Amino acid sequence: MFAKMSPETWKGLMICVMYAACSTFLSMMYKAILSVWDFQCSFILLACQVSAGLGFCLVAMQVAPGSPLLQLKPFKTETFLASLPLGLLYVANLAVGWWGLALVDVPMFLAIRRTTTVMTMVIEFFMIGTAPSVFVRLAVGVMMLGTIVAGWESFNDDFRGYMFTLLNNLITAVQLNFAKKFRNEHDVQGFGLVFYNGLTALPVSLVLAGVLGEFEVAANFEHLTHPGFIAAVLIASVSGAFMTYVVLLCATVNSPTATSVTGNIKDIVTTFIGASLFEGFEPTLAKVLGLGISFVGGGWFSYLKLEESGALAKPAEPVKATIVAGPIEEDAFEESAVDSGDEGRPLARVAVAPPGNASLSLREQLQYRGHELTGEYSIVRSFPHDSNAFTQGLAMFEGRLFESTGLYGHSSVRELDPQTGAVLRSIRMSDAVFGEGMAVMEQGLAKVLTWRARQAFEYNVSTMRPVSQQSFQSESGEGWGLAYDGDDLLLTDGSDRLQRVDRRTMRPITSTLVHGSSGRVRLLNEAEWVLGEVLANVWFEDYIVRIDPGTGRVLGTLDMTRVGIPARRADGNNVLNGIACDPATFADDGGVRCFVTGKQWDRMHEVRLLTQPRAAGGASL
Repeated sequence: MFAKMSPETWKGLMICVMYAACSTFLSMMYKAILSVWDFQCSFILLACQVSAGLGFCLVAMQVAPGSPLLQLKPFKTETFLASLPLGLLYVANLAVGWWGLALVDVPMFLAIRRTTTVMTMVIEFFMIGTAPSVFVRLAVGVMMLGTIVAGWESFNDDFRGYMFTLLNNLITAVQLNFAKKFRNEHDVQGFGLVFYNGLTALPVSLVLAGVLGEFEVAANFEHLTHPGFIAAVLIASVSGAFMTYVVLLCATVNSPTATSVTGNIKDIVTTFIGASLFEGFEPTLAKVLGLGISFVGGGWFSYLKLEESGALAKPAEPVKATIVAGPIEEDAFEESAVDSGDEGRPLARVAVAPPGNASLSLREQLQYRGHELTGEYSIVRSFPHDSNAFTQGLAMFEGRLFESTGLYGHSSVRELDPQTGAVLRSIRMSDAVFGEGMAVMEQGLAKVLTWRARQAFEYNVSTMRPVSQQSFQSESGEGWGLAYDGDDLLLTDGSDRLQRVDRRTMRPITSTLVHGSSGRVRLLNEAEWVLGEVLANVWFEDYIVRIDPGTGRVLGTLDMTRVGIPARRADGNNVLNGIACDPATFADDGGVRCFVTGKQWDRMHEVRLLTQPRAAGGASL
């Protein structure tokens, strides 16, 4: 098996091993400092680790400026001020975690830490209204059950340690969600997060160390000058900074799933090492049984995450699509992967065909440049739309209208009647994935993105059957919107980047920064290709941006408030999202026929994007 691994696979495997080894080693080092050496100065330890990370960032800025892996950018006051809550959460997270680790034995500490998953799920549900599949929730429930069983006997004895560890979990969950928000809004990635964390965390940890009298305690610490203690602190501090780099590298080279599964395996190894090296763990029947249940839950959770990522997918028998005349049925099928037989995109360019030729191929229609958009539109009509549909993508193919919907357990690909909005046919995606944007290519092959699974699923919209699936990479690690230009796919991921990817392999080709007169345009969402432009929704905005795909420059906006934007609900989910245009009308003098709607809107609108003849010399391909 190992002999057949590619160099890339070997690299990913070695990085996973390095991540697991580094994390295990770091946990043991801090346990030794806090418990064996009994050095109860958490904020001084925090200052040491932050100093190491911050120092690394400052050196890297000088030695490797602009490194795509480190992603360190020049300091900005605005970004620093926005990062203050993140730095405070970082301080609280590490300090509280160390207090818990000092009071609880390693196996129980790791078992209780698993409740972070539960808290993260709850916070995500209230923040963005999404939830994982039923089976993922059951797996997490098994982990929780094991934690409760393992800790039941010693709850009163280790109450403070358990409470610190649970508080650590809550802070971790909040920090993860805030970090994602901060990253998307301020384009801070990788070690840029470490840098801004350090700018806040270092002075805060030093102030807290002074207020709590830790400097005095440290000055009187009997082992302060012991070579072993000094070595342990130095190694732990440098390892903490290196650990950040390894986690970043693992998440960059491997999928989040691989990182998550590695973390679960690492916890099992750390549990046994911690129980062997440190005193305090009494292997009672309840603890052993509880830890076993927790490991089973963790293994099940890892399996489900692998399944969600598509890593376990294998060829499957063709499955019948669910044919409906209304709402999606609940008994539809899950994804499967079979060979598509796609020969790849043609390399040769085609000449511009004359206007009005309805017999053009899809590629010829998409690459027609005889007209250009004026930036205006007219409203043709509106008609009903399923208000339960969490619209993530719209697309047209041969005059037919298709929609992809999201939310875990409710994601689907549908064909809609463009006259009435009725659901003609539908195909359910796996409950484990969150469907995102879609684009339809030749032969009616539709690519559908997933939010966080980093998988793109291909369906034949004529038969409503799954064809294949591919993994993809993006700037943010997520998939949001997708458009097709006749050659390649153009992908958005909620950032300010428009990424061109190979339509067959989903491998990245180029990445272009989208910018307007006011700066970067972030939170790019559902996308559509029209007459050489990319039209894209912007999350939470009531307009569509017109993007030059070559330069990333915003050419203008389409104000969609004229179609009637519904009042924003309390959860904020019902935003404008979804635009599909008929490429067969690109050459029409009367404008391009398009459809627009939003997430869980009860209406869809047909509009005409007004066009004009392109200036001389602008029609070349």
